[in-house]
Amino acid sequence: MHPRKKNIPAGAPLRQGRRKNRLNLSKAIPILDGEGNITEWLGTAKDITQREEAEEALSKIRVRSDQQKRLYETIASSTPDLLYVFDLGYRFTYANKALLNMWGRTWEESIGKGLLEIGYEPWHAEMHERKIDEIIRTRLPIRGEVSFPHATQGTRVYDYIFTPVLNENGEVEAIAGATRDVTERKKWEENLKELNRKLAGTNRELAATLEEVAKVNDELIRANEKIEEGQIAFRLAVEAANFGTWFIHSITREFIPDARSRELFGYREDEPLSLEQALAQITDEYRPYVTANLKMPFTTTAIMMLPILWSGIMISAFAGCVPSET
Repeated sequence: MHPRKKNIPAGAPLRQGRRKNRLNLSKAIPILDGEGNITEWLGTAKDITQREEAEEALSKIRVRSDQQKRLYETIASSTPDLLYVFDLGYRFTYANKALLNMWGRTWEESIGKGLLEIGYEPWHAEMHERKIDEIIRTRLPIRGEVSFPHATQGTRVYDYIFTPVLNENGEVEAIAGATRDVTERKKWEENLKELNRKLAGTNRELAATLEEVAKVNDELIRANEKIEEGQIAFRLAVEAANFGTWFIHSITREFIPDARSRELFGYREDEPLSLEQALAQITDEYRPYVTANLKMPFTTTAIMMLPILWSGIMISAFAGCVPSET
């Protein structure tokens, strides 16, 4: 092409004008004569500074937006909680990695799909749709608990909360949701309830046992009172009959007479009296019999019989008569 016919490319930006740092977009068209030579130029210029600045600002906003999106996505993907967003048509517009894993689905297979399409049972889908309708009407969050089958872990129990997302006019434009797996907590609560039930049963059994123990204790108290009454009656009977009483220690064989026994044997109250001295007071006819009985093992029967036997012998020895064998 002839050098004089060289065109300036259309749309080439040029910095020009008196104002500093302004950006103009200029366009020039050559005017040719009859021989095809350029005789003049016809051009236009437009200040595009604001447009360029707006585009630059928009680009920065997009960069920051992408950074925030990556940040929020990282946070949402690292939590074990299930995070998601519904539109007003009950369709998922967002689902974090934990929720996709629970479903066993990919992002492409899930976003824009409704509850039934994801695999929720009809009753479950209808329940959530009713909740969403209620939130749209009241603009208040709703919390609940529901079971749902995990793709790899079987049926789990989840605690969820739906929260309205409001626009600048205060109208609900979306529903944000967060769900937490509370299966282990529910198991712990059930175990605690079972433990409390068992503990309550144990407490009832213990109360019944304590009641029985109280009854037995009352019976023992009454029996002890009767024993004490019997002992008092025995002591009074002995005192009324002017009997002497004595005891023999089961281990040391020590002979312990009371004052009346000493008197019956002819001893003073402060004078020692041994078993041998007491046996010497028994007549020759009955001394072997009494001695043999004293050598018997100290069974309950023998201990109970000896005071009666000795009382009769001591009275007989000093009365000069033979004791009755009964």
